[in-house]
Amino acid sequence: MLRSFRIISALVLIALVTIPNLGRAEGKYMKHNLREKRRDLKNSVTAEERLAFLVAHNGHRNSTTPPASDMRKMYYSSELEKSAQEWSNTCQFKHGNPSWITMKYINVGQNIWMGSEGYSIESMVGAWAAEKSSYTFSTNDCATDAECGHYTQVVWASSFKVGCGMTQCANYGDNIITVCNYLEAGNYVGEKPYSQGTACSGCPTTAPTCSSNLCAIKNNDCSKVEPSCTITDATNCLCDNSAYMLSNTTTVDNPFSSLDNGARWFLGFGQAVFEPYHRLIPSRGTAVLLTELANSLTNY
Repeated sequence: MLRSFRIISALVLIALVTIPNLGRAEGKYMKHNLREKRRDLKNSVTAEERLAFLVAHNGHRNSTTPPASDMRKMYYSSELEKSAQEWSNTCQFKHGNPSWITMKYINVGQNIWMGSEGYSIESMVGAWAAEKSSYTFSTNDCATDAECGHYTQVVWASSFKVGCGMTQCANYGDNIITVCNYLEAGNYVGEKPYSQGTACSGCPTTAPTCSSNLCAIKNNDCSKVEPSCTITDATNCLCDNSAYMLSNTTTVDNPFSSLDNGARWFLGFGQAVFEPYHRLIPSRGTAVLLTELANSLTNY
């Protein structure tokens, strides 16, 4: 129980991929021997990459073992991408969100990855999902000295939005920092990432349609996901490129800024590589009482 409590306590965890000595694994640093076609990535995500992030996440979500009864189909969010891209553009390999970005959500999860530009998006998301081998669903437990929080965030049933940013950083030897933000966040203390059962047998009323073993929004109503953009891909609710453009004029609330106030432990970072501390989300209800979530989160 204590082991489970410690592992699931963090909303966000870090996965680090280093380039020397490919194929080795040391401590908490993830190293993989993956060599793929080189891509020219600087400080933005393309339409093809957005779809790749989405397909990769949903691919792991619809094939969980044991099967999930309530796994929601994940949709791509332009707002989450903006905050993720701005943060990756700072080239800091740690969790956070720029103070100049407007975010109406307080309950946001985050996964971070770093590696060479030879890695595909499928490999990046796959590195997080590979932690599945260390996670035991029946006991909600993670193997000793292993990390499982990236995997549980990827397959957290109620996380139905994702947005990612990618930046090539000179201060890290031209490696790529990838940030993915999630709504709603996963990894609540004492909760399993999903309910076990026949696919779609436990879909919420807000996502009652079964699509490839995932609970999808009724009639694939993209206005529930991206209410103010021109949809170019109705199946995945992807917007036209203008929706993802960054603005330097927005200033406001930072959803991660509460780490600096009295409520900071409700957003609980658990930074496995750089900061060995854990702050907890004691319960879903308490967190909601403390910080009112946006209407779009509570409505669907």
